Amino acid sequence: METEICLVLREMGMLPMFTGYKYLVEAVMLEIECEGSVVHITKNIYPELAKRHNASTWMIETDIRNMISRCWKKTRPEMVEKYFPGMYGCRRPTNTQFVERIANYVRNLGKEEKTEE
Repeated sequence: METEICLVLREMGMLPMFTGYKYLVEAVMLEIECEGSVVHITKNIYPELAKRHNASTWMIETDIRNMISRCWKKTRPEMVEKYFPGMYGCRRPTNTQFVERIANYVRNLGKEEKTEE
């Protein structure tokens, strides 16, 4: 699962050298793991990541937001359309929207692989 998330993020131009990258990967993983339950990024995901990385929730949120902003400005239009249909040319998604969309994409990849077997 982590590999698929990393591949999606790299396709969108996000690289592991940026601080928010690892937080974003883990945020998407937490979203996927909590499938079926209500997950609030500010109440569940940020505090968990802050605890894991000995950081503040504010720092986690800011680093993820900066990562998404950087990506949104530089990603090729076809990649935006692949992962965020109909959003090219729009304002960047919120952290919650971004994490949910990538999590759903990766979840659907897993379901496709199971049906092919």
